[in-house]
Amino acid sequence: MLKKVLGVLIVVIVIGAAIPAVWPTFIGTDTAIQALTETDQGTVMLQTFWPIMTMVIALAIAAGLVFFALRKFDICDN
Repeated sequence: MLKKVLGVLIVVIVIGAAIPAVWPTFIGTDTAIQALTETDQGTVMLQTFWPIMTMVIALAIAAGLVFFALRKFDICDN
């Protein structure tokens, strides 16, 4: 059990240190994307879907951490 707790803590600490370092760069690209002046379909789609993709990625990271912890503690076997 101690091994599982340590494994989860290490993963949470590593992800907790990496996300704050990388996330501002990921979010900062939103400004660059919104500043695009072309009006072609690709640019419009990129401007529309970028905030949605950002939220989906954030939710996927959170859900992944939760399921990782559940599997590590044998709460969920899926």
